[in-house]
Amino acid sequence: MPGRAEGKRHNAALIYLARERCDVLFAMLRDKIPYQPRPTTPIAT
Repeated sequence: MPGRAEGKRHNAALIYLARERCDVLFAMLRDKIPYQPRPTTPIAT
């Protein structure tokens, strides 16, 4: 994932993330697959 670490500006990083989310949402609508959140794993301290 390109991001700030690769020299991208803040707005470019936000646009990348928004586009990525839109691609996932479009695929869910296209394939008629409901959203299934990933199970969370506890953080070991």
